[in-house]
Amino acid sequence: MTKAVPGNRGRFLVSALLLAEQHRLVGERSEEIGLVGNQGIDVALEGADTVYIANTASRFIFHLYGDPAVKTVTDLKGKVLAATQPAASSDYAGRMLLRKYGLVPDKDVKILYAGSSPALLTTLKTGNAAAGLMSAPITFQAEELGLKHILNVTELNIPFIFVSVVTTRKVIQQKPDAVIRYLRGYTEAISVIRRDKETTMKIMGKYMKTDNRQILEAVYDEHLPVFQRLPLMTKEAVQAVLEVAKNPKAQQVKPEDFYDNSFLQKLDVSGFINSLYAR
Repeated sequence: MTKAVPGNRGRFLVSALLLAEQHRLVGERSEEIGLVGNQGIDVALEGADTVYIANTASRFIFHLYGDPAVKTVTDLKGKVLAATQPAASSDYAGRMLLRKYGLVPDKDVKILYAGSSPALLTTLKTGNAAAGLMSAPITFQAEELGLKHILNVTELNIPFIFVSVVTTRKVIQQKPDAVIRYLRGYTEAISVIRRDKETTMKIMGKYMKTDNRQILEAVYDEHLPVFQRLPLMTKEAVQAVLEVAKNPKAQQVKPEDFYDNSFLQKLDVSGFINSLYAR
């Protein structure tokens, strides 16, 4: 089971942070339960047994930066918006953002795929795109290059499965105790992230290979709001993925078919999650 998705830097930071803290707390990781984005739905539509059991980030974590001449999203009409790769979160976020502002992707605004976050930054620097979506710490480099901050996309709360916990129905049926153990460590990791900024930033520094407090603090502050005390999957986030999925089966299924909140709900009823914040 994939445990992190490094193709998107923001998603990777969320995943690495949670996994590192969870490993510190419980001393083990599972190969049958892990963190992914919308791919869990993509493979399920193709016949895989995957199911989400907890949310991590049910909205995009992005900022829109670009040419200083671009004041608002609507100014992108007739211009180019950069994303990392087709079907990456930056691609989906860009398309949903354009539609939200009344623009038609690939018609009103061309989507250009740069390949990676650093390459996206280069694309903006060379003027091959008017704007692009990025997360901290890439945003620091954007500002150093003189790019304009156009919009905080995170604050728009656009529902989507940015990062969530996925396993298989076989694991749920055959190893329910393992699922509970994983989620105990997972929710405890979230509680540390929410309650202990300094410890969290030390872990971030290790994985990001930096001791620059300004960068670490920016990343922490940007990601903190997405970590929910009770990280239930939401129908809205799943539905958002189904609406943009290329598989035609996506229009024939229900969002509820792709997630199971029962394990988290049992933990909540038991008082375990409340106990994490009473320390």
